[in-house]
Amino acid sequence: MTVYDLARGLPAIADLRVLCRALAVLDVVLNPGSEDRRHRYDTAWAPGEELASMRDGAGNEYSIVFTAAGAYVRGFDHESPMSPYATDDEQPWPGVLDAVPEAFRDWAQDYYEMPIDLDVVRHVYTGQPLTASVVTALNSATTLAAVADRIAATGYPIG
Repeated sequence: MTVYDLARGLPAIADLRVLCRALAVLDVVLNPGSEDRRHRYDTAWAPGEELASMRDGAGNEYSIVFTAAGAYVRGFDHESPMSPYATDDEQPWPGVLDAVPEAFRDWAQDYYEMPIDLDVVRHVYTGQPLTASVVTALNSATTLAAVADRIAATGYPIG
């Protein structure tokens, strides 16, 4: 699979934004006391830009910048032959940044194992407002009040 195949499989930008927010919200609710979450969403990452990101703790990650110009996705697999860790070279793989649109050039350079009600997860994935009952269904050890500030920071609706 090439990066082009992967890109064609992504949802539309608006849907991708909703999905990324949902992942961040689920992470906050399922792990409310942690600052070491996998998925994050920052509506105030930079002026006019929002950032969705994932880090798996094993060196793999992705970041997605959402702007008025569109979205820019950067993924990193630390075991890839293209990784600077594989070659001891701190420079990007030759050609990787060549086709990055100008709007994103500066930016480009510079597992849950618990039973979860899938209907509740769908509620979050479809962007429906987060309620106290949804939070409790996802994680009975927390409350909407306990996670509301972090949820609000993702731009996800709270009902």
